[in-house]
Amino acid sequence: MKQWITGQKGQILVTACQIEWTKLCHDALGQIEKLSSVNPSSNSHPIKTLKTTYRKKCNIYIDVVEKTPGLTALDRKKLTALIIVEQHHSEIIDKFFANKQIKRNHFDWLSQLRFTLNEPDAAENLFMVSVE
Repeated sequence: MKQWITGQKGQILVTACQIEWTKLCHDALGQIEKLSSVNPSSNSHPIKTLKTTYRKKCNIYIDVVEKTPGLTALDRKKLTALIIVEQHHSEIIDKFFANKQIKRNHFDWLSQLRFTLNEPDAAENLFMVSVE
């Protein structure tokens, strides 16, 4: 984890997190659409699973900041930015979970800033998705 953070520019880290969040949410919403009768209180609910994942991610980043000796000021700022972005993602996921009828075409999802990575020339084709 520390090598990933110290070896990358801050904006690259944030963009990578945005891409991952978009993909994971999109996949979870797709799983909900496939399940005809989802019980929101079930432990197997895709959004609930995603919610748990993002809480753990935030806690890992916080632990790195608090327990890693020798972090430079720049690396600490990168981690702080990641914590803020991932906490925001976690709050959006909470909103999705509260809205038990959310699907991929729901306004709450469409209104989010989403980043996607298109293969095979991923480095050359980074797009920001916008809704008009």
